Amino acid sequence: LRAAGRLGTLVFQFPPRLGPGRPAVEFLRRCRERAKGWPVAVEFRHPGWWREEHADATSALLAELDTAAVAVDMVQTLPTSVPPVARVTTP
Repeated sequence: LRAAGRLGTLVFQFPPRLGPGRPAVEFLRRCRERAKGWPVAVEFRHPGWWREEHADATSALLAELDTAAVAVDMVQTLPTSVPPVARVTTP
């Protein structure tokens, strides 16, 4: 796809079990390294990434990794719901 000029952005959709923390951050860094040179976006399915206590750190990490945040389209009435966040993390 890349050679044909048809590769847009790689989207990594992470499962709800990938919550914020050091192991997840290191995993994200490895994912980004493997996709070096490609545009990347991530969709977090764990609500903790965008909670008030982690939102700034999440945005800073994605900006550092030159990775876009993808808004999650899901029901908003569950305890595990992730809000449809629209933070800009990369131009």
